[in-house]
Amino acid sequence: MKQLLCNDRLRLRAPEPYDREYFARWENDTTLWDTGSTSAPYSLNQIDEYIATYNPDIFATRQLRLMVELTATSEVIGAVDIYDFDPVNRRAGVGFIIDPEHRGNGYGAEALSLVNQYCRQRLYVKQLYAFVGIENYASKRTLENSLYKRCGKLRRWICTGADRYSDAFMYQIVF
Repeated sequence: MKQLLCNDRLRLRAPEPYDREYFARWENDTTLWDTGSTSAPYSLNQIDEYIATYNPDIFATRQLRLMVELTATSEVIGAVDIYDFDPVNRRAGVGFIIDPEHRGNGYGAEALSLVNQYCRQRLYVKQLYAFVGIENYASKRTLENSLYKRCGKLRRWICTGADRYSDAFMYQIVF
């Protein structure tokens, strides 16, 4: 059987204490807050505590964060989250980030392919889904290149200001 969570270019692994700088950069980048649900910055102490108490048991926590690193150099270039894991209905949500300096190289689609394979072969998930703001062209393209299909439009889904909202698309892949 082929090893899960890695290929010739990428490896997905659990967070380590030395990943704190990446967490701080991505979680505290206010330009990314509209793509998730962050509303305030995280302190380094909070990030350290998260990593120290990280529980990779997705059946217990219903979520899993994996760091994306280059196989050749072990350089961290992103992260993938599996969230809202539902083992009864065999589905989960997926979110991802690729560091801006590494975008445009197909890493996002490769990381999603590795997650898809892991979810199918180890977690026995039958479907994954993602919510993407309608203006997030890069993420929409990555999902579509990873065989996810747009299956719905959610009106006024993302709050972008006091009285401003943006629509989002829902993507899904069924195995």
